[in-house]
Amino acid sequence: PLTARSELHLLVGRQLHEQATKGGHVNEYLFTATDQLNRGIGSVTNHAEELEIAELNLRAGEKALSAFLFQPASTYLLQGSALLNEDDWNTDYNLCIQLYSACAEVLLAQGRNDGAIEYATPVLANARSTDERVRAREVQILTNIAQTKHQDAVHNSMLILQELGVDFSNTDPAAMKGELVKTQSLLEASSSDGQSLLENILAKPVSNDERQIGLMRILSCASRAAYVVQPPLMFFIVLRMVQLTLVNEEITAESSYAFAALSFAMSGLGNHNLSYLASKVASALNDRFDKKYACSVNLLINIGSLGHFQPMQASIESFRQCLKDAVSVGYRDWARISMIQLSPVAIGAPERGKSLDDVEKEMSHVLAEFSTQEDGLTNNLVIVILYLQMLLNLKEENSVGDAAVVDPTVLTGAVMNQEEYLRRCEEEGVHDYIRRFYCCRLYLAYLFHQHSLAEDMVKGCEEVAQLAKFCPFFEIVTETFYMGLIAAEALQQRLGVDSASDIERWQQLATNSLNTLTKWAEEGSEWNFLHKAALLRAEIAASTGDTDTAALSFQSAIMGARNSCYINEEALSCERAGIFHASQGDIEEARAYLRRAESLYNLWGARRKALDVSQLIVDHCT
Repeated sequence: PLTARSELHLLVGRQLHEQATKGGHVNEYLFTATDQLNRGIGSVTNHAEELEIAELNLRAGEKALSAFLFQPASTYLLQGSALLNEDDWNTDYNLCIQLYSACAEVLLAQGRNDGAIEYATPVLANARSTDERVRAREVQILTNIAQTKHQDAVHNSMLILQELGVDFSNTDPAAMKGELVKTQSLLEASSSDGQSLLENILAKPVSNDERQIGLMRILSCASRAAYVVQPPLMFFIVLRMVQLTLVNEEITAESSYAFAALSFAMSGLGNHNLSYLASKVASALNDRFDKKYACSVNLLINIGSLGHFQPMQASIESFRQCLKDAVSVGYRDWARISMIQLSPVAIGAPERGKSLDDVEKEMSHVLAEFSTQEDGLTNNLVIVILYLQMLLNLKEENSVGDAAVVDPTVLTGAVMNQEEYLRRCEEEGVHDYIRRFYCCRLYLAYLFHQHSLAEDMVKGCEEVAQLAKFCPFFEIVTETFYMGLIAAEALQQRLGVDSASDIERWQQLATNSLNTLTKWAEEGSEWNFLHKAALLRAEIAASTGDTDTAALSFQSAIMGARNSCYINEEALSCERAGIFHASQGDIEEARAYLRRAESLYNLWGARRKALDVSQLIVDHCT
């Protein structure tokens, strides 16, 4: 009978636990004893014994959680919490606060966001101190981020930070400049006494202060939420974390994240030397703390300084590893972010021997693994869907239902609707998502010769960039390169038009873009930037009638892109060279370049773009 079986499990569990306790082997037999007691829980009639079993479940859950065994951990912890009642918050407070906090954390790690909030809420309501609320508030903030409720995440971050005595009420530009100067002064001071910055930081002992650790954890969460909806606040938070690392006598594992985030921010602001220094400190601290924050640290470094100094293609495998690492330890949010960064780089910096078909398969596989319905349309994987739609537009004609979408610049098709995307972004104030949308459309508009739309998208990018100031470096490269090309095209469109009032604006944009690409090539990676600068130089020369410079620069761009394995940009350079030579009346030369471009686009997998070039051959070479 079930009753007898339950009583037998209870008896076995009691005896195992008693013998293990006497012999000092509680931890060794913890799982086995707890499993037997749980199977016999229906035969327990004494609440005091239920509390003892609840505590064993807490210990078993924490042991499983320390080994990243999330499923058994959640089973133990939820079983333990089910044995508690409301009165236990008064009589067994410590057990309740620990069990509920652990349940919230493991459910968050499993992506069970509603459950995480359900267990965090009683902790926030019953916690007797700020330090005890920190743990639950962190779960609440991370759940908000996972659901892309970034405004809520920022709000909840500020609530607990105020309790911890940290204020971010003033984030105006003057205050930001002051905080940056203060941070730089502290960095310089930490490099004195004949030791390097890195040596001085690594010499500090590890902190065991729960308040200091809790503060740094909350700051790291807050910075991630603020990045999306309040970028200046994100910068303040990162600077504060770096300052605390430099000022405090002891350091925490979160310091590795702080310097990685500083590397990312400085790269976005164009200070690549400070970005590189911060990345070195972040990597060393990551090793010091046994790679506790490896997912976020490695990801941010690759987005920031490494994306500037190493070939872009090398970042792709790094992002894949970040994705695998995040999945393996249950960091679902960082796994999503890894895929968000991987997608545009895999499209724009193709790996040798891989086509857009391969990228599509990888993106579709990840989207299937991470249910985009988990948190509704607002799940941040919507950005991956944006890039997937852009990829599909390059590959082939899109369709919505039975109707074909003829315009390849419209990001409405098989996987998304651009109007719905923009509406939700506007509602939630996620300016970074809007900036990426404009970047995708200006890229497509330029490729498919929709000059007016391309110019509109440039203006859109410039406007939203004022609200989303910190952007992954690859996005900045794409913006800089294609905005420069669009500006050069705008100049050619306006040649000889006396009434054109905005020539100076487009001249300035083209020149600034060329200068930036040239600077990056000189200080960072010629592999990534030299051929881009050559192509833009060719287009600018063509717009001013300097045909000799244009012809030589087109050839340099083609060879540079080929040597750096940018098949897409080799194709683009051939296409633009073909159009240039056609404008000079050299039809045979133009035809040769355009046919080469068509072949390369097909090899890359951009079949729709290849058809566009086929039409160019008809238009320009017959």
